[in-house]
Amino acid sequence: MVSTVEEGTRAEALARLVTVGIVTALPEEFAAMKTMLDEPVSWLAPGRGAGCEYALGAIPSYDGGRHVVALALADMGNNSAAARGTLLLQHFPGVDAILMVGIAGGVPNPARADDHVRLGDVVVSDHRGVVQYDYIKKTRKVSEVRASPRPPHARLLEATRFLNADALGGKRPWEAYVQRAASLTGAARPDASKDVLRAPGAPFKPVKHPADPKRLEGQPRIFAGPIASANVLLKDPVWRDRLREQYGAKAVEMEASGIADATWMHGVGYLAVRGICDYCDSYKNDDWHMYAAITAAAYARAVLGRMAGGKKELPGGEKKSEPPKKHPEAVGERDGSLQQRGAAAAAQLADVRSTISRGLRERILETVGPEDFFREHLLEAYKESAPVDWRHHFDGDRNPDLVHRMLVKLATALGQSDRAHPVLRFALHLRKVATRPALITGLHDWFVDAAAHLGLDAPAQRALEDDVDRSGSAGTRVLHLVVVMEESLVERGCYAVRASRALVRPGETRWSEGDIEPLDVDQGRVYTLEETRALLNELLSQLDDDLCRSNDQLTVELVVPLGVLGCDADRWELKRGVHSTVPFGVEYDIVLRSWERAYDPRCKRITAAWAAKWGRVHASSGGAVAWACTHDDAAAGLAARLHAQGPAAVVLRFAPPRSAADVGSSVLGELIDAGIPVAVWPREPPEDEARFKTWVEQLTGTILPAGWPAAVKEHRREAHRGTDRGHPGHHLTLLWDDPNKLLPDARPWARLASPTRTRRTAR
Repeated sequence: MVSTVEEGTRAEALARLVTVGIVTALPEEFAAMKTMLDEPVSWLAPGRGAGCEYALGAIPSYDGGRHVVALALADMGNNSAAARGTLLLQHFPGVDAILMVGIAGGVPNPARADDHVRLGDVVVSDHRGVVQYDYIKKTRKVSEVRASPRPPHARLLEATRFLNADALGGKRPWEAYVQRAASLTGAARPDASKDVLRAPGAPFKPVKHPADPKRLEGQPRIFAGPIASANVLLKDPVWRDRLREQYGAKAVEMEASGIADATWMHGVGYLAVRGICDYCDSYKNDDWHMYAAITAAAYARAVLGRMAGGKKELPGGEKKSEPPKKHPEAVGERDGSLQQRGAAAAAQLADVRSTISRGLRERILETVGPEDFFREHLLEAYKESAPVDWRHHFDGDRNPDLVHRMLVKLATALGQSDRAHPVLRFALHLRKVATRPALITGLHDWFVDAAAHLGLDAPAQRALEDDVDRSGSAGTRVLHLVVVMEESLVERGCYAVRASRALVRPGETRWSEGDIEPLDVDQGRVYTLEETRALLNELLSQLDDDLCRSNDQLTVELVVPLGVLGCDADRWELKRGVHSTVPFGVEYDIVLRSWERAYDPRCKRITAAWAAKWGRVHASSGGAVAWACTHDDAAAGLAARLHAQGPAAVVLRFAPPRSAADVGSSVLGELIDAGIPVAVWPREPPEDEARFKTWVEQLTGTILPAGWPAAVKEHRREAHRGTDRGHPGHHLTLLWDDPNKLLPDARPWARLASPTRTRRTAR
């Protein structure tokens, strides 16, 4: 055994020979990397304060020598990494390069197998280095990354390229190095069922990983590419995908940019090596942390082993490193102890399945509140979940704490129910009818943890979720983005804008205040129509979580003054990635509503007719009007045909005049004044009059007005998919104005009366 004195003497001698620094940010990263060093010893650098302790060791070099390595433990974040890297370079003047080694979030690409990074894989920075995506120049319109990318160390990059070449011949030394860390807690590679990727727009439904012929089962795949770095713990898959599209990022982390800056300032090189432990979404867990840290450390050892330049002689003698120890669970145990442990675990699991743990019970009781659900929804969810002889237990119960009583009851049903896991079913049904974002997330997280506690693997969890989705409990929500535009008193052609979102159940006839949530809009400025287009995309980015909960079912409702009623809002560009756009009306339902009818006090006389005609929209298709093909033909009998007991829904067979003055005194103004809640018209004269007439006849003859939004959307999509620029679907406007669905925060009417329109009337 080497004495403490001898070890200290050797450490002092090694410290003078260090040529490579390795920085880690987490204890598991440090522990994993330390197992990759031969004969590691501890060393304290002289000085005061933190940042003086290192593990020193060796890694064989390609030319038969040994790289002497100083391994440091920093903290999370680029600032901490930069400070620790600077200290390391001061403590070891002979260091030529620093490696940042540890875990990171992966940037998957399921549409392209060759770029599809998965959990347990390794990403190493290529010649493009690290992108510091939070170092930006921000203007009102754009955000521009200002950080200059710093390429990694040339010799380390060369070593990674040679490793890639060797791998083509079947040499992958990092796979063997992984076994050096087999004794660490959590070192085993997690089961493939724990590698679940969820789509940004539907987080409760997994995305299938693409078939990849280059991927070896049970082994990490190595990717080279840019690594995105910031002082941000990224849990947003939409932003993650933007980093992929804009910078080609393969991984996202929080330290490599700091190391790149520190090494650049000292004139040395760097390399970032990252094991992938999650997908940068809100479903982070620790299952892959240790394994990802080990794969990164193993690859870092392989990189240094492929680079020449090591020391030929080291203090303390040339001891050969011990061969990698095999993980006992990887090769099996002949003495039967593994089987004994398995039997004991199975017995313990059987006992666990008989009940929900106290901690899980307390957690769900803290997650849900009595005010979160209507009584009828609770009863429906309970009956869908409970054993047969329990289903009517709460029928007459008026206790205000009903949801808690149901949860406690169902938690005791495990092991005696004729339906699988009643409390899990109940939680899933509650998630379907919940509206509060934090509650939906909390119920989902609880379900995942409770299901794992009860022994359900990922496929069984998905099967249970699918079963509940198909059951009778109403769950799907429809998301409404309501944007109210009010004419500016000061700036002509500009509008004050307010916006809210409403997440409601299909078929709801009214919105309650609990369904509505204001969105973040600058109330201190006004917007042009062009700026409102851009604002619509910004508002949509605030709805990412709600879009997930509504399965991407969105209706955009623009409440606009009469002069804007002829706008082409359905053609406004919806951003899909950095360079891709699609018309809003192709992706989502987008409708116009009348600002005057909703918020102008002088239009209150219209309210009764408006409400009465809306009541007829869902009753029958009668009353739809197909007008003549020119404005002049239609104008004469306009008022008589629309007012009183006139139609509830109208189709115009011609394009109304565009100027605000003409519109206000004729066609669209008459529609609003007559209380018509539903109308469809082309903004441009149809080039193919016969085709448009056929579609109008179908719309008015066979489709109830309640189905017009879907019909208009399909017509828009047909136009978008085709090559005919004259297709009338390119220019369709839909007025869909429900008098029962107004924003409570937009009242009282007097406060929101249009100042511009009031002044015009006075003149």
